[in-house]
Amino acid sequence: MSRTTERLERTGLVTRGVDPDDRRRTIAPLTDAGRRPLTEARREERESQLLLGVVDDYERFRAQPLKIVRHGSEG
Repeated sequence: MSRTTERLERTGLVTRGVDPDDRRRTIAPLTDAGRRPLTEARREERESQLLLGVVDDYERFRAQPLKIVRHGSEG
């Protein structure tokens, strides 16, 4: 995960810092440059013929991987 974050930071898509509520954690908020491709990827994902008709609740579908990552980071 750290290599991915480093690459995203080098390309200007995120900035990296320390979580003010828990200094052991690193945060990586999106920059304006990072929001554009994310918005486009989400649009493409929503319109995907592969997902249409297969996923009933798109927002819940998208939230599941984030829930897994958050749960794993609490350990």
